[in-house]
Amino acid sequence: MKNNSKIKNKIYKNYFAYLIGIFLFLIFFFPSNLFAQCSDNGYTIVYVNGIFTPTKKLADADRDKLMIEYQKHFNISDITFRTGYNPSHLAGLGDLIESASQIYNTSISDYDFKAILAQIHLEVKTKKIILVGYSQGSLYANEMYNYLVNNGIPKESIFIYNIATPANYVAGNGEYLTSKEDGVINSIRGVAMKVNGPQPLPGNVDIFLTEQENNDSAGGHSFSQSYLKKAPSDIISGVNSGLEKLKNSTETTEVKNGCFNLPDQNFIFKTQGILFSISDPIANGTVTVAKTTGKVAVYTGEKIVETSVFVIDSAQKTAIFVADKTQEVAITVAKTTNKIIETTNIKVKNIYNNIVSLEKPIAKIEPNIVVNNNVLSL
Repeated sequence: MKNNSKIKNKIYKNYFAYLIGIFLFLIFFFPSNLFAQCSDNGYTIVYVNGIFTPTKKLADADRDKLMIEYQKHFNISDITFRTGYNPSHLAGLGDLIESASQIYNTSISDYDFKAILAQIHLEVKTKKIILVGYSQGSLYANEMYNYLVNNGIPKESIFIYNIATPANYVAGNGEYLTSKEDGVINSIRGVAMKVNGPQPLPGNVDIFLTEQENNDSAGGHSFSQSYLKKAPSDIISGVNSGLEKLKNSTETTEVKNGCFNLPDQNFIFKTQGILFSISDPIANGTVTVAKTTGKVAVYTGEKIVETSVFVIDSAQKTAIFVADKTQEVAITVAKTTNKIIETTNIKVKNIYNNIVSLEKPIAKIEPNIVVNNNVLSL
């Protein structure tokens, strides 16, 4: 009996070692084919959120609302909905700067762009993709399209539908929906006209505004309360129309893993991630403004409308955020001599050249800020 037990144990150990060997062989020699397949069947709809979305949970909530509305009209059994989360930096003011820079066709940083692609890389399992960009997210959707068609996704397999877009085009001849009454987009349009910059695409739908929305400078811009609630048929039919146009292509780009190749996450990308991980918690829920009579930036809490100057980094040679009194305008300027600006790929020369004048001089900022009555030296 003992001999039989020893034989069984030996067989079990050999069998177990055999399975481990097969598993390791499959991992090292067939990783792309076995663990990151990209299917010709099915569709993935990626929702890219807009400005002032502090958590992914809130972005997911809007994505789910889109999915529920879509499900009312069409079968979604072969459709997967994902979120390409566009995070808010520096309590949302980084978002304003990014959106404002689009007026001049410039890009402050591609950090979030790369982060969104990295985020969805493992989640996208189909070659056929719909990008639904909302507000600032439509700027990323445009960039994502241009990247993806050159890194694994055929042009015939991807489509963009942008909503409330501040951009002056939709990549890949996609479609868009912007309300003629959208307060945010109309404000951006006004700024673009003043500085002779490219204007957002014209409004192509009338969405009735409530009295409260009419009295709000951002009225008519909400994804769920304005667009999806009041123009659901336009949005769902537009997205589905794009989905029906998608088809597989025999022309393929070599993909190392997944449905598309990831962009390089180089030293600059990693450095930006560290900077945001430090600056975002400090700025969360706060706004820093420069007092013309003082040498420090002051914590103000909620009075964003009164903001005249926002300093991204408290070191003096930094990017500066400038807003008008109604917060309907956002323009950025920067001194490009600072190493942090070089590291984060802030490209604002064209913005600076387009600023004709400022009503008030920009105050000199010392490297201190006051938060909850505590002075922080940065």
